[in-house]
Amino acid sequence: MQRDMIHSQIGMDVPLIIEPERRDTFPAIALAAAYLFSLQNVSEDEVVVVLPVDPYVDDSFFEKVKELENVLLDSNADLALVGVKPTYPSSKYGYIVPKEAVDGDRHFTVNHFTEKPSEEEAQTLIDKNALWNCGVFAFKLKYIIDLLVENGWPLHYDKLSLQYKDLPKISFDYEVVEKANHI
Repeated sequence: MQRDMIHSQIGMDVPLIIEPERRDTFPAIALAAAYLFSLQNVSEDEVVVVLPVDPYVDDSFFEKVKELENVLLDSNADLALVGVKPTYPSSKYGYIVPKEAVDGDRHFTVNHFTEKPSEEEAQTLIDKNALWNCGVFAFKLKYIIDLLVENGWPLHYDKLSLQYKDLPKISFDYEVVEKANHI
C-alpha cells in the first residue's frame, strides 16, 4: 500500500523489497537478507542495519547508527542494538539489560534482552539500568543467512518469497534478539 509513496520520496532507482503478505518483522528482514545475498551478491561479512522508518529523530541519532558497524566488528557480537534511557516503566517496549553498569554514553555488552515485559518487570529492569530497545539492529548478513539455513528455509530470494507464507509470523525481537548469544 505504501509503494507509491515510498517511490515518490526516494525515487524509482532504489529497489523495494515488498512482503508478499504481512507476516511481521522477522520474515520481512529474512526476505530482505535473502534479496541482498542471492540477487545483489552482497558479501556475508557485510554489516546490515535495520531501522524503523516512522519515528522523528535528531541528526545525532544517525551518528549513533554509523557507529554500529564498528561496534559490531570490534566486539565480534551477533547483533548490535541502539537503546535509549527509559523515562517510565512501559510494557510497550523491549528492554536491553547491560552486563555491567552503564557509565555515560558508551557501548556495552548485553546481559539479556526482554521483549515487552509487564510494567512491574519493566521497573525492575530499569532499576538494573536497562534501556528501551529503539528497534535498530545491526548484524553481519551471514548471521541471518545462517538462521535461514538452520531452519531449512531457502536462501534465494525468489524461492523464499514463494514460501513466505510458511515463515513464522513473529517479530525480529522474539525470533532473533531474545535468542542471540552475544549482543
